[in-house]
Amino acid sequence: ATAQRYYLLALHACRESSSPELGAKIIGDMTQLSTALGNYDDSLNLVHTALYSLPRSASNLVRCELLGLEARAYAQLGPAEAGHASRAAENCIAVYEEAPDDQAPDWLHYMNQAEADCLAANAYIELALHADQPQHWQSHAAKAEVHTLRARRSRGDAYVRSRIFDELRLAKVRLGQREPAEATVVGLHALGLAEEIRSSLVVDWLVRFDKDLEDRYPGMDVIS
Repeated sequence: ATAQRYYLLALHACRESSSPELGAKIIGDMTQLSTALGNYDDSLNLVHTALYSLPRSASNLVRCELLGLEARAYAQLGPAEAGHASRAAENCIAVYEEAPDDQAPDWLHYMNQAEADCLAANAYIELALHADQPQHWQSHAAKAEVHTLRARRSRGDAYVRSRIFDELRLAKVRLGQREPAEATVVGLHALGLAEEIRSSLVVDWLVRFDKDLEDRYPGMDVIS
């Protein structure tokens, strides 16, 4: 409730200052809160509101991030929305590649090729993890791997925490590929990198990944 209150105050400030792009970005950020609470339908509605509120002249970087969030929201709704999720992920990358070389505003300084690939990868990972048919999860996991590895290659060495997330994302790709042993190896590598920093978010990612492994492959020696 406190987070929601501050988001609404931020939206009010954007309206008063005539900053529709920042307002749309904040609505996009609200989807993260909704997703954390498991309200995936609300996440999709929020990101659609954000996309519809963007003016035609809006930065492609803002639109790219919102399309990535839209892709993940669709993916979290299950296999029935796989087509919409895939199209949104593809559009996310296409819009980024069309983005001009103009300097991004301070509040979007992090948006680069690695982040665009991460957004697409997140959606494909969700699709792979929830797919039942081999041809489906194999296709989704292959696309997730392409974007995850490209994000790792383009990530600067100075971004230590982001590199840890890249490793955990790759571990989830391996899980989506139904390779629990390899997922464990990559997850342990991420754990080793995490010793360099203190981050509650990294701890949360590690705990959730460990739970995913245990839930999918309970009792396997390679995990214990």
